[in-house]
Amino acid sequence: MDVSDLKKLVEDCTIVSLALGVKEVHLHDEDIAERGGRRSIYLVKEIKKGEILTDKMVKSVRPALGLEPYRLEEVLGKKAKVDLPSGIPLRSEDFE
Repeated sequence: MDVSDLKKLVEDCTIVSLALGVKEVHLHDEDIAERGGRRSIYLVKEIKKGEILTDKMVKSVRPALGLEPYRLEEVLGKKAKVDLPSGIPLRSEDFE
């Protein structure tokens, strides 16, 4: 391999590295503002500590301050760790 081949290899590796991108999602400021228009899961019924969460206790509404709707299955059927009032965004850490 001569110098020109090595230079071409470095350029090609740089292009591949840029094409692969990064693992994390980085939001721009304008994207963060738009998140409020998305939906999240909110409690529509008060839940006592130890009570099991059902789909009748939640609703998907705006703004997106809680658990994303596609993650609802993660907490359905789980027990509440603490008393939770009606009308708050659902958080996975509130359930065991």
